[in-house]
Amino acid sequence: MLFKIENVGIIKQAEVDLDKDLILLCGHNNTGKSYLAYEIYKFLSHQEGTRAYIAPAERTAINIFSKELALNKNKLFSGLLNSGENAPKLLDSLRNQMVRYPQPIQDNLLIAEDLLFLSKNNSAFGFLAAQLEQDILKGKIIISKEGEIKYIPNNAPEQSLELSLTASLVKSLAHIVFYLRHLAQTGDYIIIDEPELNLHPDNQILMARFLGRLVNEKFKVIVSTHSDYIVREINTLIMLSCPHNQSAELKEKYGYRENQLLKPAQIEAFLFRMESNAPTKITISETGFEIATIDEVIAKLNQSSQDVYFNLFD
Repeated sequence: MLFKIENVGIIKQAEVDLDKDLILLCGHNNTGKSYLAYEIYKFLSHQEGTRAYIAPAERTAINIFSKELALNKNKLFSGLLNSGENAPKLLDSLRNQMVRYPQPIQDNLLIAEDLLFLSKNNSAFGFLAAQLEQDILKGKIIISKEGEIKYIPNNAPEQSLELSLTASLVKSLAHIVFYLRHLAQTGDYIIIDEPELNLHPDNQILMARFLGRLVNEKFKVIVSTHSDYIVREINTLIMLSCPHNQSAELKEKYGYRENQLLKPAQIEAFLFRMESNAPTKITISETGFEIATIDEVIAKLNQSSQDVYFNLFD
């Protein structure tokens, strides 16, 4: 399935092969990457027989403020039902509130408003939610009787923390855990805007491996990222997938699992630059791929740091 976009919003043009298992939107132009990811999500949402889930960059706030937004909406509904001559004005207010956010955020708000009901569903991929909790969150995500997300830390199992009291790491991944445990179905498209959001470098590496695991569980994964850690780790997953007599030894040495590895043919990647809103397709080989805008910054940083050190302290 080919997705084409030309002169829509800030995107001049793009052509994305949605049959690829992992699509990476990389580089410096965050606005362009997010916009393309949102456009892909809207396109998939209108394709018959296709399911798509998106974790927008705003996910850290959605579950915290969704209840307040729902209360405001209910107040407007109640006012509309009991109003007379003020009905048109209240209807305009309600309409403005309903279309206030782009579709990815609206869809996530709808999920957040109905967590208790949706949590009655059990996905076949609850084990992936548990892996994310164990490897990165170091705790468990639950839904309270009031329909709110709570976090139970592994090192304090007697505690049940409100999401607002948890680390930003928990806020950024809680919704993804909920989706995997209760909503995910085989073949879903999973779109994650900035999977590295609020993650320490060691957890970014684990997240890259988790993306590989999602692909190997037959999900179609699309991510927008500017994390060198994630890019480099995906390159390692690609290299380890190539047949070599030392691959098994290296996988065991560094803790890689077969169900995390990725082949070059499974992946499509695009580079976004600040001066252009038309992404460039990146060549992917058995050694992975390079993101020029990230590599350039790292090279400059290394050069300036070494120059300062050797001139001042050596």
